[in-house]
Amino acid sequence: MDKRPLKLPALKLSLNKNTTQNASQNLNPPPLPNTQDSSKCSQQSQDTVTSTPTPTPTPTENLQNSSQGSSQNSQPKLTLKLKLPQKPTTTTTTTTTSSSSSTLKLNLNKNNNNNNNDTSKSPPKIQTPICTNLGDNTYLIKGYKVKFPYEPYECQSTMISHILESLDNSTHCVLESATGTGKTLTLLAKLMEKMKNQQKKVKIDPQASATTPLDDLQTSQISQQLADKLQTDFVEFKDALNRFGHLNNNNNSNDNANGLKRKTMDDGFDEFVSQYKYNPNKIKNENNNNMNNDFDEFISQYKYNPNKNNENNNNNNNGNGNVDNIEDNEDSFKAPPVPTIFYCSRTHSQIKQLTKELKKTVYQPNMLVLGSRDHYCVNPELKNIAKKKERCMKLIRDSGCKFVKNTYSIAKSSKFKAGGELAVWDIEDLILEGKKTRECPFFASKDMIEFADLIFCPYNYLIDPSIRKAFKKKVKNSIVIFDEAHNVEDAFMDAASFNVSLEELFESYQQIRSTLENPTLYNDLTTKHPTRLQSMTYIFRQLEKINTWFKKKLASVEKVDFEKYALVLEKKDDILSALEEMGVSKFTFPDLETNIAMLSSELDLKKGDDFFGNKGDVLYEFVSPKTVILLDSFVKSIKFIFERDYTFLKDYKLVIQKNSVFVPTGKGQSGTKWAHTLGIWAMSPRVAFSSLIFDQVRTVILTSGTLTPLNSFAFELSAPFPITAELGNLSDIKSRVWINTLGFAGQNDQIKMDCTSKPSESLQFQDALGEAILEHCKLIPHGVLLFFPSYGFLDKIEARWKSTKLYDRLNNVKKIFRERSSNFKETLSDYYVTIRDNPPGRDGAILMAVCRGKISEGIDFSDEYARGVIVVGIPYPNLGDIKVKLKKAYNDTIKQQEQKAIDGHYWYNLQAFRALNQAIGRCIRHRNDYGSILLVDERYSKSLYSEKLSKWARVCLQNNLKCTKSLESLSQFYKTKDNLRKTK
Repeated sequence: MDKRPLKLPALKLSLNKNTTQNASQNLNPPPLPNTQDSSKCSQQSQDTVTSTPTPTPTPTENLQNSSQGSSQNSQPKLTLKLKLPQKPTTTTTTTTTSSSSSTLKLNLNKNNNNNNNDTSKSPPKIQTPICTNLGDNTYLIKGYKVKFPYEPYECQSTMISHILESLDNSTHCVLESATGTGKTLTLLAKLMEKMKNQQKKVKIDPQASATTPLDDLQTSQISQQLADKLQTDFVEFKDALNRFGHLNNNNNSNDNANGLKRKTMDDGFDEFVSQYKYNPNKIKNENNNNMNNDFDEFISQYKYNPNKNNENNNNNNNGNGNVDNIEDNEDSFKAPPVPTIFYCSRTHSQIKQLTKELKKTVYQPNMLVLGSRDHYCVNPELKNIAKKKERCMKLIRDSGCKFVKNTYSIAKSSKFKAGGELAVWDIEDLILEGKKTRECPFFASKDMIEFADLIFCPYNYLIDPSIRKAFKKKVKNSIVIFDEAHNVEDAFMDAASFNVSLEELFESYQQIRSTLENPTLYNDLTTKHPTRLQSMTYIFRQLEKINTWFKKKLASVEKVDFEKYALVLEKKDDILSALEEMGVSKFTFPDLETNIAMLSSELDLKKGDDFFGNKGDVLYEFVSPKTVILLDSFVKSIKFIFERDYTFLKDYKLVIQKNSVFVPTGKGQSGTKWAHTLGIWAMSPRVAFSSLIFDQVRTVILTSGTLTPLNSFAFELSAPFPITAELGNLSDIKSRVWINTLGFAGQNDQIKMDCTSKPSESLQFQDALGEAILEHCKLIPHGVLLFFPSYGFLDKIEARWKSTKLYDRLNNVKKIFRERSSNFKETLSDYYVTIRDNPPGRDGAILMAVCRGKISEGIDFSDEYARGVIVVGIPYPNLGDIKVKLKKAYNDTIKQQEQKAIDGHYWYNLQAFRALNQAIGRCIRHRNDYGSILLVDERYSKSLYSEKLSKWARVCLQNNLKCTKSLESLSQFYKTKDNLRKTK
């Protein structure tokens, strides 16, 4: 039995004889007090918050249902929840201490629905302000001191509170924070403070519990409150303990070292409780004596042990990475490892903004930015290569890369560690260092993973299991943040899916075939690498079967649209039968996986592994990197289908497509050809998300300014998100943003702005739309972003405006730029320069783009770069896309099986408005920013549509509808802004 002093800053117990309730239901701290205090940084938030578990769908094979007990369970349950007081952090009196004082909740009930209704005996709740200014840019928020560069907004304080609740209880959460409210800075500051506190605990006493010792005052307060509460619930407490058999009425234990005899429950509750009341003299003696008694043994069995894995029952997972296997052993008292924080965003440009925000704080963790070869490569030979991975691998195998080393001084340099010269750094910093030392930043960054506490990376590094396995140990017990998470569901679906063209399959097949038919290479393999030869032969036969099946099924495709044909396999038996025809079954898959793994040891490239070799005499000549990448992706998707007894089989569709596509023919000309593709598509993001959860992630936080509606994540990811919050706005948001709907334009405002398919083909509509946008652009200074629902819509509008010369008139007011897949960086740079230099004759520029394009996703257009945003239409996904049709149908099917599922129509609307909210979020990027947003479509005036806007946009929305009124209102808005029309 452990003899150290009791040190429990947060003791959470949840007992049930046969079943365990979802931890999020029992371990959430009490709600924040709804009081006012002069020391608050701001008033109590009016945010929309859900702190109870979001109704979680439970598919037949739901991954989390093992952690959720039935609400009708009749077995007794004991819930003990303590949040201990913080030590006084200032020299003020008891009032200051009480601002961070303790709350204690002990709830003992015989079933989940029988709460203690006798509130008269409950100890009074101690009110706590959200945020207390301690001076020196330090703020006390929910008992934690946080360094912040300025006084937090109300919504930032509230956001920190929700993050703490999620981290303390190891639960997932979804947080939408209004644009310009500094959600990134808020997240980083709180996470860094949490990490700092955890590191201190481990550093002070690596063998002790990860807690802070209690002083006499704190201990006496907790002891007294515990005794009071035990008195209140004595009957239930006695009944529960006796049922569990840890105490009995025949206890005849000997006196302990302090002369205290253990009393039974019937000997008198007062005497029983008195033994646990605080006595500093006795505790000092008891610290060095045997604490072996029934109550201590009872409590010790339920101490939280985050490192203990459940090896006997993989189903005991609570849905957020914690395994419910708690035993009484020495490991229970060891400090858990400091969780690694993975901060993920969609693009590297967004990651650059994240590191920029970190520099604003005082925190300097051991950090790392993971990136691809495309971003980190410093080899001049690959400078102009767009996708460098394949060429990089080939270069290393063929002649070697002079930047690839066995060890990397960059990775060991103190310059990039906590407290170093570049403690907070970005990709460009590591690239510069790599050029100086002539070392590869890409491989150096991989060597830095082991010591990193904060890792910035793109989504796919955590979402894709084939990438994540490279640092799987760091993922365990980690905190994962997905920033700009409005696209995270699509990213998870893509990670579990596989797409390949018939050309790519045949190319890989021919490549291996040519190797096996080459006598010299074949003999070399036979004598030097017989095992590799066996793997290549196996893969060759596998590719041959897939190609044969693919070509055979192309004859069965059916017409779905103009020059579009498809064959869709949806039933479980049909998919399994198709895979068997390809030579893949649950029984043969392990061999397939093993042989492909033999060909894909890319992680050992930098070490000169003999499989790839660095002397020109081994397998690198025989298998192309492109083939290895294709095979890895194929195996990853098939593995999802087969694992856990086909749990995810119903979430898959197998699709063959034959489409006519444009191809360049030279000299600026293009023609068409038939493209044949095979897709193994995951219809639910839960497939890949489950893989992340089963790697024992501690907490997942989804955050963005455009997550509305929030209730979809629990179903789509098939995991509980007990903490969801649509956080409030900046207090002056209405004075800084003008949002209006435009329903009628043209002469006398007679043309209805109906942007649906057929009405938008009208030339009258297109002309009226152009005139309305032109007039609004005359009033909006500097930069304007003009978004369309699709490239097809943009093309037809642009063509019409050019034919009527309206395009030229608009270009005379603001220089027109257009988003294109090619030359994107150049276009964006030219737009920025035009806004910044503001040449005479024009007032800024206008950038035409599409929702879901690069312009609408995460690029910062602060201040003059986006004083106005105009969105034409509602960006619904294209129903002509077969994947969209299948996803809608899939959700409709699941809705019939699961009451709380979201149907296809709901999902379809959700995709449209998340894309819309993301586009309008380009405006208002910080606390002093301002601008206007014009929503052009008559449908926006209806609550059915407007209620799907983000909260910050809803509160500012005006329905002027007619163009003349809209122009009057917009003119008045900009007249209130000083210096708005100044130009250089």
